[in-house]
Amino acid sequence: MQVIEHPTPPQVDARKAAIRTPVVGALVERACPACAAAPASFERERGDGAKLVTCDDCGLLYVSPAPRAAALRDFYAGYYSDYRALVKPSRSELERQAQLRAFDPLTAFALQTRGRTPTSVADVGCGQGARLVLLSEIGSGVVRGSELDASAADFARTEYRIDVVQGDASVIERPPNGFDVVFLSEVIEHVLDPIDLLTGCARLLAPDGLLFISTPNAGVRWRAGADWQELACDFDHLSYFDDHSLRVALSKAGLRAREVLGWNLPSESAEMARLRGPRVLVRLQNLYSRVLNRIGPRSAALHPSWGFQLLCSATHAPTRSGA
Repeated sequence: MQVIEHPTPPQVDARKAAIRTPVVGALVERACPACAAAPASFERERGDGAKLVTCDDCGLLYVSPAPRAAALRDFYAGYYSDYRALVKPSRSELERQAQLRAFDPLTAFALQTRGRTPTSVADVGCGQGARLVLLSEIGSGVVRGSELDASAADFARTEYRIDVVQGDASVIERPPNGFDVVFLSEVIEHVLDPIDLLTGCARLLAPDGLLFISTPNAGVRWRAGADWQELACDFDHLSYFDDHSLRVALSKAGLRAREVLGWNLPSESAEMARLRGPRVLVRLQNLYSRVLNRIGPRSAALHPSWGFQLLCSATHAPTRSGA
């Protein structure tokens, strides 16, 4: 595919800077980051002015033209100081959460799927490393992470005393037999090359290891329509996966999806909010959270076309004999 630079007009740059988006400056058109197909159809414009196109082959919704890799690296090097506040729970607070087994949905999903505490864990794009602390508290012997933001990686090392290195999946030291579990939580939608990211995660996995992914669900946009929340927030997202395009990307990286679940409230909640007011939605969310704390994510999982998020478990794809 021909690369065409799109310098952003100064007045548009200023508008984007006001709402904090990395899609500024010289932009480059690209092929589908999931299947590499070039044909794509314009679908809609995001709140920051970024163009969203749909791959005509796999259906991935992605930003094109997109920022250059160097510009994106610079953006994420100061992500938690310039764009999003870094959450910093105390070590004692995380220890209490571990005792109560109060886990986020992706961690709970992983523990349910594994059926035991994983012996070794890697968390790619781990932020401040809270998930690694929780898992170490319940018995995971080896916990390692990577994080592009230097301040977050430093916080994990100095405050939590866990092994977090600044960088991507490639900087994590792989145990001799690989990791039992690898997490990729709200990361794949941020990168220019999700196949490279998934390949790096596959390298970390043990032969029978499992990769656990959470990401916004593009499949829900057909129900949500103009109320789809991704159009007005999180302007650092570059790809939006649904069930099918996520499975395609995993296959390209030598992985196989074992299970893909919809998660969080369905898009119909937007219609409820319009009809009955926001208080109903807040009450429903609170009730939903209380119920899920008791029954776990799989029990309340939605069809992959419904939930605002996707939870996915994946493993190495079987190799063909004689290949």
